[in-house]
Amino acid sequence: MQWWTTRQLKSGNASKRLKAVEKLAASPDAHNFEHFVAALADSDFEVQVIAAQALGRMGERAIEPLAMALKDKSSSVREATVRALDMIGGAQVVELLIAALKDENGDVRKTAVEAVARVGTTESKQALEECRRREEEAKRLAEEARAKRLAEEEKARRLAEEEKAKRRAQMPGIDDLISRLQNVHQKLKAMAWDNPNLQTVVDMIGAFPESLETGSSLDGRPLSNLEIGQALQVFAGMLIPFASRNPNLMSLWQELDSISRKVARL
Repeated sequence: MQWWTTRQLKSGNASKRLKAVEKLAASPDAHNFEHFVAALADSDFEVQVIAAQALGRMGERAIEPLAMALKDKSSSVREATVRALDMIGGAQVVELLIAALKDENGDVRKTAVEAVARVGTTESKQALEECRRREEEAKRLAEEARAKRLAEEEKARRLAEEEKAKRRAQMPGIDDLISRLQNVHQKLKAMAWDNPNLQTVVDMIGAFPESLETGSSLDGRPLSNLEIGQALQVFAGMLIPFASRNPNLMSLWQELDSISRKVARL
């Protein structure tokens, strides 16, 4: 019932198309060549891969459609296409395999290197040497970029630590306030796990020990101590509805209110 199998290649269901092309590919028939060519342009990459594998066993007439598949958006399809061309072999595929050495995907390039290495001509050896140089240059540039990024991150970290130290020196007592604020946050966090409304307040407070330490918001915007203190006072006010029904929250509200006032006066 091959007619039914080929009909399934046009199904709107990708899994049915995959099963159909797998069935046809199990024993490739020259009469199914056009079906495999059509499947090579399928919207599902798995269908395309099976079609490419089947075309690899159909000789030189498959070279043209496979050449088009080397430009497919899927790297899996391009890799399967390189393998298919390698299966076909011959002088006509060498240029295509050499072109695949410049593919943007590393797995495709690796497969192309293996295929070109089997060609053994002067042209293929030169292409492999050029590919090796490109890979080494890309690796060198990547290592340089990584080293530069790490150096910049280290410089930024060092500057941030220097700013924190400078801020501590200018404001005696800030470490104690930060510690107290962190303590309040941790206690509120433990009490808010089953209260989504309280959790919102806790999340907002959680950013402020860092802001108090750095003098800036999480997005890097400078914040004065007065602004930080006023923000904490607002959050303390948001705790009042909860504190009125919970003595433990009342004491935390009082502590947060005290911290906010001291921060505003720093």
